[in-house]
Amino acid sequence: MVSSQGRAQIPDKVLMYASLFSYEPQERVRMSQYEVNYNMIGQFEGSRALPPNSVQTIRQFEDLDEQGQRTQILDNNQTCETLLRVLFAIVEKVNSDEGLLRYALTLINGIVEDRRTRIKRMVLIQKAKNQERHMDLIGILLSFITKFNGKMRQECDMASHTLAMLIEAVEYKNCEAKAKAFLSHLIDMKDATNGMSREAFTHCLMFLLKTNELAKKFVDSQGMIIYQKMLLNECIQNGQIAYNVCCGLWILTALDAAMEHFTDFKLSIIEHVSKILDYFNKEKIVRIICMMFDVSLN
Repeated sequence: MVSSQGRAQIPDKVLMYASLFSYEPQERVRMSQYEVNYNMIGQFEGSRALPPNSVQTIRQFEDLDEQGQRTQILDNNQTCETLLRVLFAIVEKVNSDEGLLRYALTLINGIVEDRRTRIKRMVLIQKAKNQERHMDLIGILLSFITKFNGKMRQECDMASHTLAMLIEAVEYKNCEAKAKAFLSHLIDMKDATNGMSREAFTHCLMFLLKTNELAKKFVDSQGMIIYQKMLLNECIQNGQIAYNVCCGLWILTALDAAMEHFTDFKLSIIEHVSKILDYFNKEKIVRIICMMFDVSLN
């Protein structure tokens, strides 16, 4: 599709709501030019690595416009679950086609970012007692992230965005080991940017720290030093990262084990947070900083 000015137009698809495009908008164009490899899907379907009718499921979804994708597929429990199962199976089984992997992870994330309540569809699959219906979505995403760390950064970004939200929704008691493993992975790559963007890194922490057990593990693993370094660097360069970090710090103000770090003069967390206001005055950033100050100083 070409606009009257001669520029390629981005098609209206749920895929385009993926989180990656909010901080790397140029990737929308690249993704819009991707053509689904139905032959590859058919080969894996024929070998039973993918569910029956996988080609039909993807083609039916792609043939619809944005509104049709919502009303005919995603708003229906059964058809939405069928599509998600195919997409997660691609992430788990198809390693030979990077374009198809990227498509599957982008669409999974786009489905959730388009409407956050759709994470409940994934929770039902993750927690299904019937073995025929159960699929370890958390395990699939975590395995992908650890396997391709440093090799497929943008794809790991989208997998991580979805994984953090899914862990929160499934609840810690139902995925303790994998939740701890994901947090450990984040802590281990605290200074690495080739495996995950800072936007994705801080987004994931913001969701994981809502769980007290994970928040304590983060603090005990010198997590406040990770945040301090970001306050001095990325947080004065990027408003979204600043917001994510301040959100994480605000969440930590509810944790007794973290309070001593807010008053540690060597870390100077409060002072560094206040400096962010010299660079950004967006309402959401000002609001979250005020909320943090209100709790930490009282």
